[in-house]
Amino acid sequence: MVTETSSMVYDLERYQWSDQKWMEERPVKEWHRSAISIYEVHLGSWRRIAEEGNRSLSYLEHRSRL
Repeated sequence: MVTETSSMVYDLERYQWSDQKWMEERPVKEWHRSAISIYEVHLGSWRRIAEEGNRSLSYLEHRSRL
């Protein structure tokens, strides 16, 4: 697990999913009538390069580091 930022990354293959009921309801649920949650990340505050004046990474730099 990486703990240098506020992000927490886990090995999802080890996680025991318990959403079978939800998965079964997905095809028939009226999603357009349901509440949603939207998450976003501000890449400029996620990773920076300290050696270069603490500049933010570009989108391409983020992608190449995944």
